[in-house]
Parts: sequence; C-alpha cells; structure tokens
Amino acid sequence: MINLLKKLLSLPEARGIDLDSPDAMEFHRRIILNKPFLYQWYKIYFDAVGSVEAETAHLGGAALELGSGAGLLKGVYPDIITSDTVINAHIDRVEDAAALSFADNSLRAIYCLNTLHHISDARRFFSELDRCLRPGGVALMVEPGMSRFARLVWRYLHHENCEPGWGWEFPNDGRMSASNSALPWIVFDRDRNLFDESFPNLRDVEIRHFDCLLYLLSGGVSYRALAPAWAFKYLRGAERIIPQGVMKDSLALFQIITLRKASVDK
Repeated sequence: MINLLKKLLSLPEARGIDLDSPDAMEFHRRIILNKPFLYQWYKIYFDAVGSVEAETAHLGGAALELGSGAGLLKGVYPDIITSDTVINAHIDRVEDAAALSFADNSLRAIYCLNTLHHISDARRFFSELDRCLRPGGVALMVEPGMSRFARLVWRYLHHENCEPGWGWEFPNDGRMSASNSALPWIVFDRDRNLFDESFPNLRDVEIRHFDCLLYLLSGGVSYRALAPAWAFKYLRGAERIIPQGVMKDSLALFQIITLRKASVDK
C-alpha cells in the first residue's frame, strides 16, 4: 500500500534520478525553486542562518556552508562560501566535511542543511568544527528529528537509512546514499554525554524541534505538493504553539541544532 501511494504521488521527472550524481543537484534546484510551498520550508533554514550571521558578524572571518547541493543559500547570502563533495555551477568549492581545507580558528560560522546525517565519520566532522571555528563561532545544522512520528516517516516513507542502533560511523556509499537519519539523535540524545566529553569546546548546544507535516505536504524534491503555498504560513503558525517537549517526543520531523564554540579555548 505504501509503495503504491509513493508511486502515485511521485513526480514523474524524479523517477530514475541518481541521487549521488552532480546532475541531481541541478534537478533539485529546479524543483525547489518551482514549488512555492517547499521553498517556504527552506526559508526556515535561511532565517536561522540570518540570525547566526547577525550573531557572528563581529568575529570576522568567513562563513561556510557544507553540503550545499542546489546552492540556494548563495542566493540569499552571497558572501557565504558554499561547498559540497562534488562541484556544480552553484557552489564555490569542493570540501570534505571530515577534512576541511580551512586554517585553525578561521571560520566564524558553519552551516549545514540535512548534511550531518550523510557524514560517515561524525567524530572527525565535529573535530573539524572545533578546529576551524573561531572562539565564539557558531555551527548551525538542520537535521531529521526522531520523534515517534518521525521514526515512522524516516523508516517507511523515506529512501535514506534510519538506524537508531548504529554508531557514529557508517559506510561511505556515496554523496547521498551514505546516510543515517538517526545520526543527529544518536549524537545529541542517545550519546549526549559522550559528545560533551569528547568536544568540551562545543558544549553550548541548543536544539529546537519543528515541522509536524510541512515537509510531507510540500512533497520534498521527489513527490507532488499536497497543499497550496498560501497554507504554509497558517500551518507553520499552528505548529509554533505546540510545546517543544511534545514536538521532540511525538511530532517533530526536524530539529535545528546550534553549537557555539567556547569564547576562550580550554
């Protein structure tokens, strides 16, 4: 039944796309820019980035986005360096999130949209955040949540792995194929004490849970939209009144994770 529903709702042009290929980035860009409901979902990320840009502007240094893919952030904040593991027309450079080419203490901010759960060695990634961020610098990540509802969605309706029992590493099978949607939950919930012990400079962690239905109704980049663009602001407004505890445990599909590096290195 689920497979039949997915087939009926899938975008014809999305069928057969190799998600690991550079061509998929251009395809996703076209889809996002031509689906107003979905683009408004991306603006949640853009607005969060804007807040960090204002917070870190006094630090100097560059801001970097990892896993930029379609390169949409560049259109909103032209000065942010965009990057991915393969080159395309909408990003500035190729970067490996687990082995960044930037100097120590050189970045005031690092941004990731649905990137962490594709990084096959999370420990090396956080080590690079710690190394490259300036004291007082910020890392902002939008990632899948692990509420009861989210676990069902990521496990049965999404193509990516969702394995809460895995560790911080998994096989690097490709740019998008390598994945574990549960990784952010593993690091910041299940293994939170281990994270705090391993990365004491990144202990100022703030997590906000959001989105009960918005991404599903948008259809993402693979399915048809199920709601008109004008409905987005009303649905977004309604979910904002739901307590964060309820969102985290029961409803939220996504979370915004903010890490701040200690102002004085320990």
